[in-house]
Amino acid sequence: DNPVNRMVAEITLKKLGFQIDIAENGQEVIDKIYETTYDIILMDVRMPIMSGLDATRFIRNATEPPICEIPIIALSASTLPSEIQSCYDVGMNDHLPKPFKPQDIMNCFNKHLNKVSVKKS
Repeated sequence: DNPVNRMVAEITLKKLGFQIDIAENGQEVIDKIYETTYDIILMDVRMPIMSGLDATRFIRNATEPPICEIPIIALSASTLPSEIQSCYDVGMNDHLPKPFKPQDIMNCFNKHLNKVSVKKS
């Protein structure tokens, strides 16, 4: 996403106690999944170089377990049913509309990762 939206997401996720890694485009996502183990991916749908849809399609079709099985959550400002459906069609597991609330993230993470919990400081 754009730098401001990335910063908001980063701050929100860190406040919830998550360790995060940021990719600025879909190709960086692909590169990073081969270097680091991730529990979940929040994927912006519209990114430069390679879209979130194309990156998800690659992850689902061109990688092997456990990489191809990582839950992928779409982040998108669009709430049009056809655009949400396109996220599911490429293999995303869920869709979070922007702007999102911290509780929205927790609900989504808990739905896809039964082990997710907030760290208390």
